[in-house]
Amino acid sequence: MKITFDLKSSDFLTFQLYASSQSESIQQKRRRGRIFLSLGALLVSLFFYIGNSLLLSVFFLLFAVATYVFYPRYFKKRYYQHYQKYIRDHYEARLNVEQEVEINKDHLLLKDKTGEAKILLKEVDEIIETSEHFFIKISTGVSLILPKDRVPVEEVRTALESLELTIRDHTDWQW
Repeated sequence: MKITFDLKSSDFLTFQLYASSQSESIQQKRRRGRIFLSLGALLVSLFFYIGNSLLLSVFFLLFAVATYVFYPRYFKKRYYQHYQKYIRDHYEARLNVEQEVEINKDHLLLKDKTGEAKILLKEVDEIIETSEHFFIKISTGVSLILPKDRVPVEEVRTALESLELTIRDHTDWQW
């Protein structure tokens, strides 16, 4: 089965956001940032309370609560902007370039303007299906992105399942 498509910046962005949402180190970083920033504001609030500056104490207490509540939203926005810039800087040459993926019984054949690559199916670690993409993770750490709005979804799913490759269902994933 041959599939021809192009990748847009939104495809790379979705992949980067998905990968970061699944990364334990990034999740720990988010938790630590939220806790340390909130605790820091609480300590400053306590310092001002001990120093009889009630107004500043209340201000930093409210800041600590607001930080704890809104930090996840801030973190997501920051990473979203970071990955947008990263894609502009590193993937510009790969945007809107026609790519071809051929699914065979023992390998995947990838072709684009730079050349072609053959990936043995035994090197496929996992296939993840989100609401907008298929992500095929390879043992080398590289992933293939198949955008559902530009590939025949049912044919791709059937071809991958016929090769006895398990597809993890993450169709409910959201950034």
